[in-house]
Amino acid sequence: MAEGELVNIILLAMIAGFIILRLRSVLGERTGHEPDQQDGQSMNRNPDQSTPHNRDIEERINNTINVDFGRNYSATVRENLIDVCKIAPDFNVDNFMQGAGVAHQMILESFWGGDKSGYAPYTSDEIRQQFDDAIDMREKDGVTLENKLLETTKQDIDEIYLTGTTAEITVKFVSEIIAITRDSNGEVIEGDESDTVRVTDLWTFAKDLKSNDPKWDLVATRAGN
Repeated sequence: MAEGELVNIILLAMIAGFIILRLRSVLGERTGHEPDQQDGQSMNRNPDQSTPHNRDIEERINNTINVDFGRNYSATVRENLIDVCKIAPDFNVDNFMQGAGVAHQMILESFWGGDKSGYAPYTSDEIRQQFDDAIDMREKDGVTLENKLLETTKQDIDEIYLTGTTAEITVKFVSEIIAITRDSNGEVIEGDESDTVRVTDLWTFAKDLKSNDPKWDLVATRAGN
């Protein structure tokens, strides 16, 4: 072998060794204990780690809360709202709150007026039965209500719970109403037309977020402070 060719081989070997060392310093070496990678993604990534998609959801929900409502929701409510939007990207706080307000008034007026069919489509079986029983009792006693919702002065999301894909959102309503109760002879036995009563209700609405049915059902009611 010619001396020149030998020198060239040695130089090429040195260059190749240098390139290998550089690659190892930049990319690292496999030790045989690394987790496998699938679909081009590292398994070391935390599945709960924030992604651009989740950050977009968080920004959208925060903007909705701050701009459209100006409400100072708790950190827990905000986090759960974001989780709701991860399951149902089309969920909109504004639309939900408007619908809850309409449902609150419609269900109250139907219940006060003894119209079972008015609230039936928007209540769970348990709540519907409670309302039906209360109306039956009023009819048995010959009592009628002449309540009127004058104004809802406050309406806020109080709590949110997620069980799988089912969300339960509790809304706090503060309302001014006129509450009058009459006996079978039409005489007022409770209330006064000139007096308003402030009432605080906590109503919980539930929905399977994966369902195509847009309706939220009233599943619980209780008095608030």
